[in-house]
Formats: sequence, structure tokens, C-alpha cells
Amino acid sequence: MSFAQTGTRKKVSCEVLEDYGVVHESEGYELRVRLISWNGQPEKYDIRKWSTQDPDRCLKGLCLTKDEIEALTSALCDIQKNGGGNDE
Repeated sequence: MSFAQTGTRKKVSCEVLEDYGVVHESEGYELRVRLISWNGQPEKYDIRKWSTQDPDRCLKGLCLTKDEIEALTSALCDIQKNGGGNDE
């Protein structure tokens, strides 16, 4: 898929290599975890909101390498073990 970023003329392309599912859904957007190659670059794990109406529309998100995902997973496990966090 390819699309222009809002407010710019820059063309952005992405290839979804793996879709790990929806984390949360609200107001016409799904927070999804995917493995994506942006603009033909090496794939990264991508966490961002995608439109449920237009699959080419997304909001700002977070792209992480495999090493960064492993570090994040470790940090989240520590939070869960220690009973931290805010339940909403």
C-alpha cells in the first residue's frame, strides 16, 4: 500500500509482512501490532492506530527493531510482575 502523508506531498509506502492483531479499538481506529517494511527499508515491528474505514489511513505510531521489541517485552514483564501500571 502507498499513501501521501497528511499535509505533505511525500509519498509513503508500506508492506505489511505480518499482522499480530488488534490491541485496542476506538473511534474508528484499531491499535494494531504489525511487522512492516516502510519505503522498502528493513522490516520493523510497528504499533500504531489504523483506520477501520480506510486501510491506507494511519496515525503516528512507534516502529521498533527486534532488539527493541525484546527490551520492551522484558520491561513490560517486569511491570506486570511488580503489579505496576494503571488498569483502565
